[in-house]
Amino acid sequence: MSLGFGRILPLDPTELERDSLCPSVLVGLCPWIRPNWREMPHPPRVLVTRWRALWQSGHCVVRDAQTQAFCGRRRDNLHPQNAVIRPPRWAALFPALLALSACVPDLGTYKLHDNPGHDFDGDGFTEDDNDCDDQDPLIHPDGEERCNEIDDDCNGLVDDSPADPTAWYYDGDGDGYGWAASEQTTCVAPGPAYVTLDDDCDDTRSDVYPGAIEYCDGGTDEDCDGLVDLADDSVADDATWYRDLDGDGHGNPDDSQQSCEQIAGWVLLGDDCQDGSVRIYPGHEEECDGLDNDCDGRIDDADDDVTDPVTWYADTDADGFGDEFTTAASCTAPHGYVAEPTNAA
Repeated sequence: MSLGFGRILPLDPTELERDSLCPSVLVGLCPWIRPNWREMPHPPRVLVTRWRALWQSGHCVVRDAQTQAFCGRRRDNLHPQNAVIRPPRWAALFPALLALSACVPDLGTYKLHDNPGHDFDGDGFTEDDNDCDDQDPLIHPDGEERCNEIDDDCNGLVDDSPADPTAWYYDGDGDGYGWAASEQTTCVAPGPAYVTLDDDCDDTRSDVYPGAIEYCDGGTDEDCDGLVDLADDSVADDATWYRDLDGDGHGNPDDSQQSCEQIAGWVLLGDDCQDGSVRIYPGHEEECDGLDNDCDGRIDDADDDVTDPVTWYADTDADGFGDEFTTAASCTAPHGYVAEPTNAA
């Protein structure tokens, strides 16, 4: 049933059970309806918002059929399902009640009617059935315990054997990854050294964990992928080595291999343009020998860097002797030049 400022209306029982409770101040207004109502532990205070809601709706719900005679007559002809009631004349006392409510401690909303055999939240359990919170349908003796700091299954324990625990792993080296064999499933971390990431293949080294940089260090699997050094394509500091057949320190760019350590007969420089001659490699002096000694793509006179050109003399009369004052330096004789000057005798 619905009670509205001195006017009573019938409501469907299911609607009564899910509707809000009466403001607790009404207990003191009608003391003759005390049967089956729980005594309030403290003087009730009605908050401003509660009185405002009561004023706007014009009704409140009481969970006791004995309150039909409360503060007025039954009125069955006034919208029995939604119970929208016009406030009576004495509602003008509302400002005074509002002022008085500010003087009493706030005790929240009270459940005034004590009916432990009734299932208020519709979960199939009552207080008599050990429902420890009959206002929440998810909490009852058969409820599923979850990590929420609530006793969902009403066994007196909170978050025990939850359905949604977190897997925690001990992280001994502080790299953010724990040891898989140390797994503990609880709602909160068992300790400060526990993390939610596992698969650390060496929990004694902070530089070893999934995703770490793999280095050429002689056998450590830094990134925990089961591959070590060159066997791991992600190794960061491996080197490309080139075969150096002539031993000039420069290898063949077309013959190479990867290695973490130097291999005999292999070098780091792969820029030799002719790996069969110790007189040919980048940086060698260009000589008049018909070879590209410095590997710059130019040979003898075509290379300005040639270091041993021959001095030639101009032979203007074609007698085989040149003018010692007219010379040219090159690997081969220019046209009209000879190797001997006029006074060569």
